[in-house]
Amino acid sequence: MHAIAAGRQHTRVRLDRPSPKAKAKTANPFTPPLRSPRRVFAVSYELNRARTAVASHRLVLIILK
Repeated sequence: MHAIAAGRQHTRVRLDRPSPKAKAKTANPFTPPLRSPRRVFAVSYELNRARTAVASHRLVLIILK
């Protein structure tokens, strides 16, 4: 848990002040699409859809019991 939080914080700092060395180190194809607001919205939308699907599924199970 702590390692994940530290990693997130590190990437946030790097995005704020990108140095050429850090940029060269992280040749990550996922960074540009994730940074765009449309991509972020799509991800959050998918997460919410999955959550509502799980919630409705649980409701159905409870009703069927």
